[in-house]
Amino acid sequence: MIKMSAFVNIFNSIVKGAVFFIKEIIPKLNPIKRLIKLKDNQIYFLCVFFILFVLSAFRDGLGTDYFQYAQAYSNPQSFDKFSFLFSYIFIDSLRLISRDYILFFIVAAFITNYFFIKEIFRNSSIIGVSLLIYIFFFYLSSFNLVRQFIAISLFFYFGINYIQNNKNKHYILLLLLIAQIHFSAYILFVFLFFKDKKRPLYFYILLWVISVLFVVFKDFQFAIIGYIIKSLSFLSFISDKFTSYSTSYLVFLTLGKTNLQFLIRNLLLILFFLSFNKLHEKKTILYLNLFFFGIVIGNFLNIFNQIGPRMSYFGDIALIFLVPDYIKLYKKKWRMFITALFLVFFISYGTYRFYIKNESEALPKKWRYTQIIK
Repeated sequence: MIKMSAFVNIFNSIVKGAVFFIKEIIPKLNPIKRLIKLKDNQIYFLCVFFILFVLSAFRDGLGTDYFQYAQAYSNPQSFDKFSFLFSYIFIDSLRLISRDYILFFIVAAFITNYFFIKEIFRNSSIIGVSLLIYIFFFYLSSFNLVRQFIAISLFFYFGINYIQNNKNKHYILLLLLIAQIHFSAYILFVFLFFKDKKRPLYFYILLWVISVLFVVFKDFQFAIIGYIIKSLSFLSFISDKFTSYSTSYLVFLTLGKTNLQFLIRNLLLILFFLSFNKLHEKKTILYLNLFFFGIVIGNFLNIFNQIGPRMSYFGDIALIFLVPDYIKLYKKKWRMFITALFLVFFISYGTYRFYIKNESEALPKKWRYTQIIK
């Protein structure tokens, strides 16, 4: 196994490789003039994807559940928490190629980062902003939530496109597939009632206020949702892990980081709705509805330490596109200022989550804030 200190060596190798690529390879590409626009520039895409992919694939031990996945891959018989389809594709099939568990992380990192980065370069109105939001808000979370981010990346790349083109059958089949990777994808069936239709403002306000009341009155929320989850336990396709959350009150009361995320998400939602009347493009409405959907689901399920935030991630990814579209609403003389504010916010919040609070345990120990201040 690669030692933790090798992480720095890997990073240095990436930097040297990138320098070599830029100095030696790019000048030999012809024609280079056609690559002027960032959106058409595959070189930028490959460089960004390569760096993020390698750091994720060869992170050795980083991520809360890293060793759990390593154990499941090395000894499948001792681990039965994954669905049959996930185990067959990502464990049994890969083991035919190699018994080294690093292959699992290579494949997971490739799928997650390829589809995220590809979709950003394909559809973002401001690619640089979208990339920074992905890196500081989502990327390090994928070190921990491995299966869910595989599912999210597939939804991000295929699902949003299916909705935009009214391919509901394709969308439903996709959800049935990715729900076998992570159960939280089932909630996306409800999003079919939202899609890219702009509803009256009072509809959003009323639903949002009701969801906030669920956060304020937690005992009521526990009684209602606990009853629903227990009822769902009778359905064969519902994960046992999902229904087990209704049996322990301690799980519901562990709300540390959830409360901060609740505040940040809802403040962002309010900010976007202040410009509600200026949002007209169908794709922007789709992103707004997806983010709103994630907020409301997260509020309704806020009392659950795991379920609420995890369900919200499917809506949070809309920020990758929604923030650039929101910036575009302003006149050019204000865009730089608004962009700077957003980037300072996402970089600061990402630093707080992953560096100071050590969320996801995604950084090497000697880089962590708690180790440095000792």
